[in-house]
Amino acid sequence: MAKFNISRLRTPEKVAEAWKHQYGRTGVWRGVYYSETAKSKSAKEIYDDLCHSTTLDECDKAIGNTSWTTNNCHSCEKASRKPMIEMEAGSDEVHRICASCLHEAYQTLLKGTPS
Repeated sequence: MAKFNISRLRTPEKVAEAWKHQYGRTGVWRGVYYSETAKSKSAKEIYDDLCHSTTLDECDKAIGNTSWTTNNCHSCEKASRKPMIEMEAGSDEVHRICASCLHEAYQTLLKGTPS
């Protein structure tokens, strides 16, 4: 049976923590990243920038994209920083559904007519 949760809110501290877990958890920092805003920084340099970030926009600038500060709706594929419903979709996969798509699904269910 599928489990439903609400996605966690992202904070600059949580983004820095997740970045460290991904790229420096063994004590050895991995990778150099290239982007318009991050230029060519090491994972450790980006982590240091994240530790000094006070907003999610500053995190986006440090990393060079919004992938660490937003969730994507599995249905409409829009990115958002608002909480979403998470549904387990396999052993390691989670589908996130935004409020708009959840509302649309509910309205469809209320109509009771199969498509």
